[in-house]
Amino acid sequence: MRTCLFPVVVATSILSGAASAGAQQASGSCSAGFTPLQPGGARPSFSCAVIDVPGATGSNGRGTLANGINDRSQIVGSYTDAAQKWHGFLRTNAQFIPIDVPNADRTEVWGINSRTQIVGSYVVNGQPHGFLLQDGRFTTLDPPGATSSSAYGINDLGQIVGRYTDAAGTHGFLWTHGRFNTLDTSALTGINRIAQVVGSRGASPYHVRLGADGSVSLLDFPVGGLGLPATTHGASTIAARWWAGLA
Repeated sequence: MRTCLFPVVVATSILSGAASAGAQQASGSCSAGFTPLQPGGARPSFSCAVIDVPGATGSNGRGTLANGINDRSQIVGSYTDAAQKWHGFLRTNAQFIPIDVPNADRTEVWGINSRTQIVGSYVVNGQPHGFLLQDGRFTTLDPPGATSSSAYGINDLGQIVGRYTDAAGTHGFLWTHGRFNTLDTSALTGINRIAQVVGSRGASPYHVRLGADGSVSLLDFPVGGLGLPATTHGASTIAARWWAGLA
């Protein structure tokens, strides 16, 4: 996998040699194609780093996926082995540390904060559950009544966001030191240090931001695009995936 950092753009594709986006290989140069947000905008500079867990394999070149990074440049993500089983990983000080929930059939890691608290999801008997990894101990995060759950983001206060499914449908959740709050969203994917939250609502191209005061606002991505907020930092900066012309 190749990870590149870009300023705000309309569309981004990452290529490796002759491979297509989504099928990056371990060899070859890393380049990117993009369309600036404003017509005639200058080509931005970017850095590109190869992240491949040793021994990772996978179909379509997706052996290693980097999903989160903290202020200490620690990176978390997931990878598949030769048996096509998913594992989580933490990359710190140029070393890869595997993350596997005990007795799980599958483990994926989605987020990390600056205290190296890690969140993700694991599967047992086909059933996904969210988890928190802290000081070497796993804690399952299943809201009351949930039939499945996933944890996607954690801030430096230890607040966690994610999604869960129950008999009534799919919801977003905010977990604060043992207490779950359900929010009227399809998923919550990121939370910053002042408890601003981003996520999605249904199949709409509009997506939600929850303020620290509990207010909910919709994010309307420009040019009729479809946006998927991934995380939020500082007071208001939001990172997202965004496709133009799909509304």
